Amino acid sequence: MKNSFSRQNLKQLYINSRNRLKYWKLKSIKRKEIEKIFANNPSLKDFKINDNLRNNIKLFWKKHGLQVDTLWHKAYIGVNGIEDHRYIPEDVFYVFIEPRLNRKDLFRAYVDKNSYDNLFTGMRTPKTILRNINGKYYDGNYEWIEGSTVYDFLKKYQGDFIVKPSIDSSGGKNIRKLQILSQKLFIDKQPVSIKDIEKIIPRDFLVQEFLEQHTVLKNIYPHSLNTMRVVTLRLHGTIHVLPAIAKFGSDGNYLDYNVNQGGVNCGINNEGKLHKFA
Repeated sequence: MKNSFSRQNLKQLYINSRNRLKYWKLKSIKRKEIEKIFANNPSLKDFKINDNLRNNIKLFWKKHGLQVDTLWHKAYIGVNGIEDHRYIPEDVFYVFIEPRLNRKDLFRAYVDKNSYDNLFTGMRTPKTILRNINGKYYDGNYEWIEGSTVYDFLKKYQGDFIVKPSIDSSGGKNIRKLQILSQKLFIDKQPVSIKDIEKIIPRDFLVQEFLEQHTVLKNIYPHSLNTMRVVTLRLHGTIHVLPAIAKFGSDGNYLDYNVNQGGVNCGINNEGKLHKFA
């Protein structure tokens, strides 16, 4: 029993030390992100955290053994006007909270978007017309296509499509709008070949139909496919909805970028209505 308890303590000590190291590394990254947000939103600098609130923040996080960056509190309060010492800085959330609630080592089984049509059968998903899986080409039904015939295969279609990585496409990275007009392929109005697409995404990508979004979301921002992100917590067998946000593009972009890349996020309340601030 004593040896088992000792091993348990050593394991917990290792986990705590590893998390601290991750925290300090991510803290530096997140510091740059929040500074970029302030640089892009000068009005945030107008809000000042008073001494009482600053002390409450310090005392609250000291109980958890952390010294947090109050720039996150300043940003949150500067946008919504709600003063609270319990706001969670992103570095704390991603290092200490999210890993406790999610088995991150299991994520990799679900990150490949080329597998979604098999995993989520019967659900409404964007129509895929072409897949690149580990360098090999397949149609939307996973039927193999000879690489040399892919261009001719795509020429049969007409209209707007999206080319995106099937693995690691977070933040809109390497996503392009593909136009197929008069049996020719265009990206950003420039004619392209399959080799040109492979220079952008060498392997593991999809070509999907460009969706027409609902009028309600289109009236807010018409250029991107605006999406909703809902965070849930399973606690004692019950699913609780935590924050829900609507994501919009900006400046004519066709992607609903993350907020630190120029996109706009707006909270959704429990009645399904948007908050007054974004």
